This record gives sequence, C-alpha cells and structure tokens, in this order.
Amino acid sequence: MRAKKAYAIVIGSGLLKGKHPRCTADLKSADKDAQAMAAFAEKRGFVLVGPDGTQAPFLSEQAKKNDIMGAVTNVATELEDGDILLFFYSGHGATLPVAEGSSFQQQRETWSLLDGRLWDLEWDHLMGEFKSGVRLVLVSDSCYSGGFGPPEAMDPRETKASDCSITKVLRGDCFKDYATDSVKEFARLKAALGEKPPLRARALLLAACQANQLACAEPEYGHFTHALLEVVDIPNLSYKAFYRQVRRKFAGRSTQSPFWWLAGPGSHAFPDEDAFQP
Repeated sequence: MRAKKAYAIVIGSGLLKGKHPRCTADLKSADKDAQAMAAFAEKRGFVLVGPDGTQAPFLSEQAKKNDIMGAVTNVATELEDGDILLFFYSGHGATLPVAEGSSFQQQRETWSLLDGRLWDLEWDHLMGEFKSGVRLVLVSDSCYSGGFGPPEAMDPRETKASDCSITKVLRGDCFKDYATDSVKEFARLKAALGEKPPLRARALLLAACQANQLACAEPEYGHFTHALLEVVDIPNLSYKAFYRQVRRKFAGRSTQSPFWWLAGPGSHAFPDEDAFQP
C-alpha cells in the first residue's frame, strides 16, 4: 500500500518591496507565525517545501511570488488521492478594485508578497492543478482572508483599527502604492489565465477573519495563529471541533470572526476528519 504524502508550504510575508517605494510594511509577527507553524507542521509529520528546495518556511526576504507559486505547482504534480497539502500564510491582506467604480463586494482579495501580490484568482487556478482526492488545507492569517472563499454571509461587524494593537492591513501611502493599477493588472491577469479550472481536490479554508474584517496581531504573533496553536494540541479534535475551539478564543472580546469554507468533490467529509493529520 502506498504511503500517503504530506507536504506543507508555510509563508511569513512581513516585507514589501519592488514597485512600492513608500511601502516597507514591516510586519514582524508574520515571520514568527510562520516559524511556529512550520515547527508544528514538522511535528505532525508534514515535509516542508521551501525556498530553493529547502525544507524550511518562506520567510519575508524569501516570500517571492513566482517561487511560492512554483512550489505549489511542483507539489501538485506529486500528490495523489489521499495525500495532503497544508498551506499557511501570515502577512498583509488587501482587497482591491478590479473594475472602475467597484463596490466592496465586487473587489478581489490578495496576499502581499515581497515582490508582488497573489490574487485570489491566481490561487483558484493553482488549486485547479491538484488531482482528485487530494486534501488541501489552507490557513490564512491576514486581513480580509475570508474573501479567499466565496462567503455566503458575512459577520455584520467590521473590525476597526482601534480593536487591534497591530492590523495586517496596508494603509496610507503604502496602500496607495500597492493599489496602483490594480484594475489593469487584474484585467491582464484574467485574460492570461482564462477560464477558472474545475476544482478536483477537496479544499478547506481556515481564515483569520471574514471578508469584511481586519486581522489583528501583536509584535510577537498574529491573534489567529496564536489561537490556532493554543488549540491544535488538544487530543482527538476533528476540524469541526478545532474550528469551534478557535472561534471561542475570539468570542466576546473581538470583532475579528474566524471563518471557514469548504470546496471540491467530497469536501463534506472534512469537518469530521482529524485536524492536521497526514
């Protein structure tokens, strides 16, 4: 019988450079989140897939868009039915207009990497590369992260900056630089990628917050990653029980509401499976 493969791609993206000259956006907690999550993944038996083929997380200076997308594509060629990829991102999230006059609900989500942004549309295409029966567990500790799935309903509470010591959102001149030409970039990207491929794998998104909320952080950690790592070693937790425990960490003290989303054939089985088990 073939042994199941379990890979983890772990990203801490706390720096932005390239064409965003006013945007240093140094988020120190992102690297620390990634290092803690990488240690957890290895403890659970996942093999890290990192920069230049190393078994290490992608930390700020290595969190380059093409390298990360290439790592995902390489893993997709290896994984078969029953195998698993754990993908973790901690860093800035942004929601950007993709057409002139876009309303908030029409905007699209991005992750902010060292040298560019990874759009949710690009992630959809990456997920389409995985074979039937592969398990994809996506954990995103970033602002607006619930928008990487299509939420049917959002928490009416919107997180305000005053609710957090630090937020994982881009602001001021930094955001202006980052958002420049987003409409044109998305149009070029959509034309280049073509039709969204069908999702054959089964996917679970665990997001730090709803699509209309900010993700809070401290200098040492993101609130969501910290809650996740506090809960995850409780024995015999299913994904459903794990998610409930994490939600309880935010109850009554925060307008940040963790979110989850299931997609793909057979994804209905995810909630009852053992959390983060290869």
